[in-house]
Amino acid sequence: MDCTLEDIYNSKRIVKEYAIYHNICPKCRERLKLITYYEPKCEHFGYPASEEMSELRCDCGWNDGID
Repeated sequence: MDCTLEDIYNSKRIVKEYAIYHNICPKCRERLKLITYYEPKCEHFGYPASEEMSELRCDCGWNDGID
């Protein structure tokens, strides 16, 4: 079976998406932790507003913002 670079790239992407969807670190295969925090935003009708932000992290240093 002939594999192109595009096939290999797509396979890696699919495996990474599967791992993240099931809370598995794609780097070390440990469980991911969901970190939730509130980021302050402007005000809304005179009241302070904030946005809830979430991030997946692992003890190995991987997070969902870095490949």
